[in-house]
Amino acid sequence: MIYVNWIAILCATISSSLLSYLWYSSVLFGKQWKKEVNPPIEKTFTPKWMQAFALTVMINVVYAFMLARIRILTDFSGMADGFKLGFMVGICFSAMGLGVIYQISKRSVNLYFIDAGFLVVSSTMMGSILGWVGN
Repeated sequence: MIYVNWIAILCATISSSLLSYLWYSSVLFGKQWKKEVNPPIEKTFTPKWMQAFALTVMINVVYAFMLARIRILTDFSGMADGFKLGFMVGICFSAMGLGVIYQISKRSVNLYFIDAGFLVVSSTMMGSILGWVGN
């Protein structure tokens, strides 16, 4: 049986959740993202917003758990290996899969780079944390 470090998974989940909040805020890419998506105006801390945030956290837990499992199965260890693994998963799986969906749904290239960039940075950050804390 493969055991994972749940503290590392928790740290990776928290970091990705915080990154998503920053990434899609006006601090980083929120203005450009809103221009591309034109989402309904939603106040934070409403029940609908909290539901979306809770679902995001659950998805991040699963993502971090699977990254931790892959890291163990590939015998990667340390922060540098975690960085490489997270980057490869972010580029090769997350960003490419999103690219297929964006092509089919005819979404803009700008929106793709904002969302795919988030996935790559988040995955790389989570992989680094899992490699660093997970040992």
